[in-house]
Amino acid sequence: METVESADTAKRKRGSTKAPPAEGGQIGEELALIQRARVADSPARAIDALTEHARRFPKGELRDERDALWALARCEQGELADARRRASALAERRPSSPLLQRMMTACPALELEL
Repeated sequence: METVESADTAKRKRGSTKAPPAEGGQIGEELALIQRARVADSPARAIDALTEHARRFPKGELRDERDALWALARCEQGELADARRRASALAERRPSSPLLQRMMTACPALELEL
């Protein structure tokens, strides 16, 4: 009986030089950067990770989380005008996002009107 090989098996047999996608693909890469920002030991390091996320994934799946973390990092740095601007942009884009309440709880100075 003849078996049908999968496309992946056929590519391996032909010696494909294309590297396999990273574990979890793009969302995995996004999540790694977001996690790096979450556990950063300073707001500046969190912003470094968020900046990289924004550069690599400007319209990524985790954009809202990125923007919320960025607003909180700026709040922690005392940069309230920028924190409010970022939080307001998220509120306009996603008015029912649970991230909004989380941001206001963590940084009451954001004073968003929901």
